[in-house]
Amino acid sequence: HPRPLPPALTLRPPLEHTLLRREAGSGVMLFVRRRQWQWGCARLRPPLSGSSASLRAQSRTVAGPGGKDEGTKPGGGGDEAKKFGDTLNLPVTELPIRANASVRELEYQEKVCSELYAWQQTQTETSSVASSSALSPPSPSEEENPPFVLHDGPPYANGDLHIGHAMNKVLKDIINRHQVMKGRNVCYIPGWDCHGLPIELKAISDTISSSNSGSGGGKELVDDPLELRKRAKTFALDAIERQRSQFMRWGIMGDWENYYTTMSPEYEAAQLRVLMSMVEKGLIYRDLKPVHWSPSSKTALAEAELEYVDDHVSPSVYVALRVVTQSPALARMLASSSLSSATQDFIPYVLIWTTTPWTLPANEAVCFGENLTYACAVGTPERKEEEREEGDKEETVGKIFIIAEDLIERVAEETGLDFTVLGTLKGSDLEGSQYQHPLDLDNTGCPVLPGDHVTAEDGTGLVHIAPAHGMEDFQVGKEFELPLRSLVEDDGTFNADASDGSLVGLHIHGKGSRRVCDTLKRDGLLVKERQYKHRYPYDWRTKQPVIQRATRQWFARLGEIGEHAIQALEGVALVPDGSQARMSAMLTTRKEWCISRQRAWGVPIPVFYDKETGEPLLSKETVQAVAERFETDGGSDCWWTLGVDDFLGPGMSSRYTKGTDTLDVWFDSGVSWASVVRTRGYDVPSDVVLEGSDQHRGWFQSSLLTAVAGGLSAAPYKTVITHGFVLDEKGRKMSKSLGNVVYPSQIVDGTLPRSALQEEEGMNDRETTETKERVDEDETNSETGGGKRKKKRKKKKKKSGSETMKVPGNIGADCLRLWVATSNFTQDVSIGPETIERVSGQYRKIRNTMRFILGCLHDFQAGAQLELHTNELVVIEMDGSISRGPLSLLDMYMLHALHELCEHVDACYDRYAYSQALSATSHFINTRLSSFYLDINKDRLYCDGVDSFRRRAAQFVLAQIHENLLKAIAPIMPHMAQELYEFTPEAIQGSFSEGKECKEAYHSVFTHGWIKSEPLWKSPESAAAMEVLEVVADEVNRCLEVARGKELIRGSLEASVSITTASKELYEQFLIPNFDDLAQILRVSQTEVKLEDTLQIENKETKNQADGYPSRKFTLVRGGEKMDDSQSDSVEIVLSKARGTKCPRCWNYHEGDAEVCVRCANVLR
Repeated sequence: HPRPLPPALTLRPPLEHTLLRREAGSGVMLFVRRRQWQWGCARLRPPLSGSSASLRAQSRTVAGPGGKDEGTKPGGGGDEAKKFGDTLNLPVTELPIRANASVRELEYQEKVCSELYAWQQTQTETSSVASSSALSPPSPSEEENPPFVLHDGPPYANGDLHIGHAMNKVLKDIINRHQVMKGRNVCYIPGWDCHGLPIELKAISDTISSSNSGSGGGKELVDDPLELRKRAKTFALDAIERQRSQFMRWGIMGDWENYYTTMSPEYEAAQLRVLMSMVEKGLIYRDLKPVHWSPSSKTALAEAELEYVDDHVSPSVYVALRVVTQSPALARMLASSSLSSATQDFIPYVLIWTTTPWTLPANEAVCFGENLTYACAVGTPERKEEEREEGDKEETVGKIFIIAEDLIERVAEETGLDFTVLGTLKGSDLEGSQYQHPLDLDNTGCPVLPGDHVTAEDGTGLVHIAPAHGMEDFQVGKEFELPLRSLVEDDGTFNADASDGSLVGLHIHGKGSRRVCDTLKRDGLLVKERQYKHRYPYDWRTKQPVIQRATRQWFARLGEIGEHAIQALEGVALVPDGSQARMSAMLTTRKEWCISRQRAWGVPIPVFYDKETGEPLLSKETVQAVAERFETDGGSDCWWTLGVDDFLGPGMSSRYTKGTDTLDVWFDSGVSWASVVRTRGYDVPSDVVLEGSDQHRGWFQSSLLTAVAGGLSAAPYKTVITHGFVLDEKGRKMSKSLGNVVYPSQIVDGTLPRSALQEEEGMNDRETTETKERVDEDETNSETGGGKRKKKRKKKKKKSGSETMKVPGNIGADCLRLWVATSNFTQDVSIGPETIERVSGQYRKIRNTMRFILGCLHDFQAGAQLELHTNELVVIEMDGSISRGPLSLLDMYMLHALHELCEHVDACYDRYAYSQALSATSHFINTRLSSFYLDINKDRLYCDGVDSFRRRAAQFVLAQIHENLLKAIAPIMPHMAQELYEFTPEAIQGSFSEGKECKEAYHSVFTHGWIKSEPLWKSPESAAAMEVLEVVADEVNRCLEVARGKELIRGSLEASVSITTASKELYEQFLIPNFDDLAQILRVSQTEVKLEDTLQIENKETKNQADGYPSRKFTLVRGGEKMDDSQSDSVEIVLSKARGTKCPRCWNYHEGDAEVCVRCANVLR
């Protein structure tokens, strides 16, 4: 039941900028009320600056959740400090104040990564990390609880890692660590995708650079596939080693010694066996048809290898094609039309529109829509003669244009022609017409044909058909047996068969298209040309436009397995919601898969061609023979080193030759379910796969298709999780040209560029690491006279915007991981200096709060064992004596809040909602723990007797909080969690769980199971009581703030509070039962409560009494409703000076003549 900060803290606007202050290196986030009191954590000054005890404790005294009143510890100063300072139970821990994460994380990395992975792999399910959590049932036997397999989609072995890699790998690691803590044996085998064009091009470019430097080699490498493959493999291995070390530095737990690569012989052999299964089922075939072709890469591309550019500009042309043979219906319509003497000799033309004028040399037909209506219209320029471009008159005079009737207005607007319609006819009436080829004028027999794909949405309603350069065109050509002429070479230049030879060698996206347009203009066929911006596919590697080009390729027939794939997908859980519909839609529209590539660096398609007929030989037996050779002869290199006889048997080399195509890299990585998971002895499907959202049409899809085609009855995974892309803080893509790239190494090593403010203040690295602690201490102690430096710093004029951002150094891998976990990864996420500063602040808040708890637990269970029974705490002393007592309202409430937190965090982890789990955890730390429970309980933690029941009860609650917070953050921040664990007293470590034999083998926070939520902690009654009392506390705080403003009191302990109410429910159920804790909850020295029959509320304003102290009347509202009817819910608060004298040890006021209060007197005895 979290609540906002007390309204008293926000009464005066100037305080809004001073209330929240970061105490880096010394305390947690401070909510400070200057000079009077503070919420949060503050450094505790040494109790006796000159005593030996204080000197010993100084380096170990921890940051606490606020001091008493003036912001320092109880015990006073001067003589009083000397007298009582050493009698306080101050928090003590050896845990360093500063995290120094980029250095200290390395001390724990091996333990929480390689050692943890090895340990959990060797544990049996019944003896390892069996969670004692009530949230999770006991771990069953190994047969009932198989290993948890998170299958790694392989990143590309090219270059250093970027922030997207961090998002991906950290999310996977959080999932794995969570499963380890829940008792599962985790299998995580990292992998790399090693084949493909980028590595091949890198090998070529490096060799050319080396050649230009005089070392030989050079471009000859392109013609030597074995040498190229050797260099590509070396490049990939170097990249793998670099990336591997970076992944490990991020704290990614996995089998890093036995990672997989798509270029290993065993992987390649398993890949061919999946292909063999598809060949056996008749799913693999070869055909000549248009495919996505990259002229820049000189290879075919799959859909997943394309990226679409929204602002691509193409030359858009309207071209008139002369009709030389009219269909009977067209001839009748033109003969019966009201042609004037000036137009009776006009010639009909079909008007087409295209954004690829380079395809016109390959034109074979024009298609119409059978159900569309077409108009025959004369077009005249709307512009005046002097406004016409050269050739306009020539290109329109004497022509009757055939255009879809619904598109005439749009065409007129874009071409600048004014159309006069002579008549209309149905599309089917155009069948039988023929036209003259636009570039081969001797060809006068090009047909006008029906086409199902023709619509009246764009263009003219007439579509030019080039069967070699589009799938719809290809289908029309196949139906009507049109010639299939590809006039474009591999590099995107026209070949010798294009037109009259004038186009040979010209690139289709440059001079070639320009020459085509110029020729059309010369012949009077170009009606209009303009630049057209539209969405167009690009090669995702070279960032250059691709084309549709007919080539002979190998295809996988997907129509026969598509339905099975969609059915298999129905049994998969996809995160986030909506992913399944997206992926199913992609599978529905995909009918085939071009699996061949024209590269040397890849797995060869094991096909042999007859030397005489060119017929391919690809069968189950031949693929199996090649796969076996891959296993025995060092992988796919043997395809180039061995002869045909070595694969097919003696004498076969005279008849057959080997193919040169390689398999699509998506086929490479897509069969990893077989090449890795199944080959290494794990069950398929895997439990989880997790990649970026672009993999819906990439690896997720290729894995599913190859699995279904390869014989699996289900998908190769049970759960598919996708994450978004990483943008900068302005929502822009990261780009070196924009200077907004954030590298993971900069976060881990603390090497992000310093801000302008830091440079102005001269905070270089040495000052940052050596003097920051002193600066923080000066700021903290400014409450008691040490504020010079603070005031000086406040006078500095800060710059605005991101220039004022101080990105802290040495923040380490856990801060990177924390950023990942705090992000809603199902969407695109942002990162930048402000984000890193916020996350690093959250990191310090968590660590310093946990450090304070450790300090309070340094003597916990030193001589006794504590157990919770119903609502009683049982203390079993070393001598066997037993004492028991009820927990206070505060303690029961905190256990209840912890119970709710544990249930929520557990549910969030189970549904991969890590940002929600962290949000709840941080809220608990900030509002329930640091500024509430810890602040209130400093009195009994510091001032009660060491073995007092009240202090032990508070320590018991803190121990439960410490254990569960530690476990909750462990999957996200394993280095910090392990560090905190190793500084946790052994007595508390032993209470985490009962697996003593596990602890002897391996000592880590991860061996103690997952968070626990004991049923005994649940106490809705305490939550209801605290909800009411916190409303009262808020009203008391308003009065305290008024009294401070009048300087009637310096701190809240100088006040006494009288509460009068007309509500029996409030009085009998909340105030009286909790009276012993009331002063502590209200943070005052004394309280009294009264019940009156009536209490009239006139308004809610604070009034002053005769002595100047404020009083306040209000109507108690709980959950939006009044507690009782009429005026019985009225409450009056009266503030007065605390009675008696101030106890110099605990600062509470007490009545009597004794120097110290009764509680302190008993402790001192």
